Amino acid sequence: MSHVSWRQRRANRELRNSILMRLIDWVGQITFALIFATFFAFVILNWLSGCGERFPTDSVGGYVQGECITPFNMYRDYRADLSTGDK
Repeated sequence: MSHVSWRQRRANRELRNSILMRLIDWVGQITFALIFATFFAFVILNWLSGCGERFPTDSVGGYVQGECITPFNMYRDYRADLSTGDK
């Protein structure tokens, strides 16, 4: 076994720590970008669907309220709500 000087051990430790810190920074940046992109996508999706806005629907002044989309109801099956009860 060869002798490793304290300077070489310190250089190896700094190199190992710098690689680990780069990896942590890289993973953190990707995670933050994904969270921000998901939030931004829901804002745009709700804006496009008219969340909270009232739209006139007929000549007698009837209105329909715009639907808001949340992550909880995004994959909900609405066919059961539209069923007439006939099977």
